[in-house]
Amino acid sequence: MDAELEKYIDDHPSEFDVLPTGRVVCKVTSHEMEPKWEIVQKHLNGSKYKNKKPFFGLESNWYEKYAPYIVVDKKNINKMHCTVTGCKLNKIPYELDKHVQGKKFKRLLAIKLAAEQELSLIHISEPTRLLS
Repeated sequence: MDAELEKYIDDHPSEFDVLPTGRVVCKVTSHEMEPKWEIVQKHLNGSKYKNKKPFFGLESNWYEKYAPYIVVDKKNINKMHCTVTGCKLNKIPYELDKHVQGKKFKRLLAIKLAAEQELSLIHISEPTRLLS
C-alpha cells in the first residue's frame, strides 16, 4: 500500500477502511478498490462520491429542523417544498441552508408571520355566537 494512501486513510477513518484482503473500501459509496493512491484519488474526484458526500453521516430526518416552512414535496419525495416562497428545492443540506438565509425567504416569512399574528388577533376578538 502506498504511503500517501495510508496517511489519507489514517486521516479519514470514518470514510475509508482497509479490508482483511488488503482492498480499500469507501464507506460513503460502499465502493471497493485496489490499494493504490491513483485509484482512490480517481474515486475521490468522481461524481458518485461527490454527490453522496454531503449526506454521509446525516440522520434520516435531518431536514425536520426546517419544518413547518420547508417540507417534503408531495409529488416528488426527492425534493423539498417551501411553504413560504412556493419553491421546489433539492434535498441537499447546503441548498436548504442557502434558501433559508436568502432575502426572499426572510422577507416573505416576515409577511407571513405578521399575517398569521393579525389573523389570530382577529379570531380572538370575534364574539362567539351560540345557536339557540
